Formats: sequence, C-alpha cells, structure tokens
Amino acid sequence: RDGAPSGTNNPYADGEALLALIKAAKYMGRDDLRPLALASAQAGWQGHVVEARKVAADSNTTKGYYQWSTMSFFELATSGWPDTDPWTGRVLDLADWMVDVHQVLGRGRNTGYAFEGLIHAWQLADASGDSARATKLGRVIDRGMTKLISWQVGSPIANDCIGGAPSDPLALGGVQNHREEPALRIDVTQHQMHAVILARRYYLRT
Repeated sequence: RDGAPSGTNNPYADGEALLALIKAAKYMGRDDLRPLALASAQAGWQGHVVEARKVAADSNTTKGYYQWSTMSFFELATSGWPDTDPWTGRVLDLADWMVDVHQVLGRGRNTGYAFEGLIHAWQLADASGDSARATKLGRVIDRGMTKLISWQVGSPIANDCIGGAPSDPLALGGVQNHREEPALRIDVTQHQMHAVILARRYYLRT
C-alpha cells in the first residue's frame, strides 16, 4: 500500500521497469525521473550483467535482463543526455555476449526476445561506424529471423510442423515456441512480432 518493495528482485521485472522509467523520462517530459533512470540503469548493469557474468559466463540472470536492458540502454545512448556515452558500448558488449557466449543461433526454443535487443545493437553499430560489428550482427539477424519467421502460422516459409497442419483462422499469426511443438503462446508471438517491427524500422528500413 505504501509502495515499499518486497521480495527479491528479478532481472525480467527490473528490465521492464527500467525501460518504462527511461521512456517516461525521455518521451513524456519527466526530467525529474532522469536521475532515478540513470541510477537504475547503472545498478542493473552492475548487478545483472557485470556481477552475474562473474558467477557464470552464460548467466541466466543476464539472459533474463538482456532484451529489456538493451532496449533501455539504446534509449539512453540516443537520448542526448549528459554522461550517456558509455551506454553504446554496453549495448554492443551485450550483443557480443548474446551471440558468442549465449550462442543465440544454436538455441532450440524461440529467441525472438533476443532479436529485440540485437536489432537495437545493430542500429547503434551502424550509426557509430562499427562496420565489422554491424556486419556480424546483420548476419545473425538474417539467419535468426529467417528461422523464426518459419515458425509463424501462415508464413510463406512455414516449417513442416505448422505448414502441413489443417488451416485454423484463429491460429493465423501465432508463433511456435519450438519448431516441433503446436502450442502457441501470446508472449512468444508478441516478442517475435516486436522484433519483426524493429527489423523493418532499423535493419531493413522498410
């Protein structure tokens, strides 16, 4: 009732709240929220990324924080606020981690969430003239998104599991969490379609 926190923190919730906080400060004229947004971003980076990866190189904590933090840090990097230059490098560091350590392209389940972050990282790499990293991330985006689009019901490149299934108009647009599982989850669909929107906005520019 008094707004005091309870329980332990969670990388997913921390990242979601951070993105909302930064966007409120950036787009809604809430300059009073800037100090809190910056402090929260720094705390999340230190706890969910730096310290978490010391415990485990392929940290589940960092994975849970990944897309939310990348979208948040992207907003900071493009905000024009003072003292936000380091956030570009942190977005790119996290992208390298997602590709090289977490090995997103080798994952068997839906990774649309990861591409929400990777496409933002590609945009920053491209805008900053980091052509080598932009090329690397572009190849990952091409391969990963092509695979995921084949997991969408109604896709022209739908895989055998859903491509040969009886037509159900209520399922059109739904996205599998695994290429051999018929269950469709709304959160999986939302993450993947957000990644598609971001790919069109930044990467494909269509």
